[in-house]
Amino acid sequence: MKRLVFLMICTLVFISCNKDQDKLPQSGTWTVNTEFGSFVFIVDGNGAYITEIGLTHSNWSCGGVTLGGTVTISSDPGWIITNSHFTIETTIGPSSEHHTVIITGTFSTNGREASGTWEETLFGSTCSGSWEGSY
Repeated sequence: MKRLVFLMICTLVFISCNKDQDKLPQSGTWTVNTEFGSFVFIVDGNGAYITEIGLTHSNWSCGGVTLGGTVTISSDPGWIITNSHFTIETTIGPSSEHHTVIITGTFSTNGREASGTWEETLFGSTCSGSWEGSY
């Protein structure tokens, strides 16, 4: 009887400890709508890196500069995802002081939702906002 009670307690502790474990971010292509247009990012098959980001600006203005079009940036092995968090910091164009982009994000415990902030600096003017996405 004591052995049975002990096994039941061990089983309940194991189930309780494992039910709330975070899942890895869903691998694949995520699409997010934003104030400037949208961005997509690709999470690798292991849920460990973001390997590519694509930014689409839809006639969006920041500091007197209006942007339109799409740019895709890849990174090898990618921007690392640590404890469900990531930061992508990159420059667009030949002169890094003219256009920088920072996107931060956190994946939910189910690995299928994410949210964060974005910031773009164009010729000295900075515009920013928040984003939410799901897979």
